[in-house]
Amino acid sequence: MYKKTLGLFVIALMAISVTGVVYANLCLSFTMYHDIYTGTVKVGILNTGTSDDCMQNDLVWDGYNFVRTHKNVASTTSVNIGDVKCTCNDVGYYNEIFFNITDAYPWYVAYENFTIVNCGTIPVFVTDVELTSGSDPNDIQSHVMIFGYITGPDGQETGPWTLAQLERALYDVQIDPCQTMQVSLWIVFLQDVPLNSKATYEITITACNWNEGTLFALPGE
Repeated sequence: MYKKTLGLFVIALMAISVTGVVYANLCLSFTMYHDIYTGTVKVGILNTGTSDDCMQNDLVWDGYNFVRTHKNVASTTSVNIGDVKCTCNDVGYYNEIFFNITDAYPWYVAYENFTIVNCGTIPVFVTDVELTSGSDPNDIQSHVMIFGYITGPDGQETGPWTLAQLERALYDVQIDPCQTMQVSLWIVFLQDVPLNSKATYEITITACNWNEGTLFALPGE
């Protein structure tokens, strides 16, 4: 009787084990849906005024010392062009600025000031600063020097930079959404600037999305 009862127990235990294995194979699936939107790049500029009050406009070296001549008869003006491209903190920004310098003469210095803003939703940085001439290509390079100062989003001013150096200096500055960067250009007319002439040129600044890092290899590759 004892052996028969033990045999029934073993059979029952095996049946329970088999039943447990069957239930362990039941599965339940979960589904996760994603909507992914990439950020937008939108950059504007704003004319913040011009000036020509640098000391070179009034002081001339006569061989012994600097003499104030008050010869500053030139002028520089600026205006935003077109419609507002974007807004940030209730301030409108544009896509183009027109600067006009009249009656320039040797060693006249004009300041051109503007603000670059990030109106988009992701960080940006300047990737290119290009000068092109609409008249004689040698006019600007031969008779004018251009320097630049930068005040970044952190409020730190750097410069002066030549135009070539300015591109690199701007490249290092990350502009987050709704942040601004101030730029001041100095246009210096050299001694051999031709009189009674006109030169037209453009400075084009290109900004792209900021990449936080570079993925060199995917996992497992």
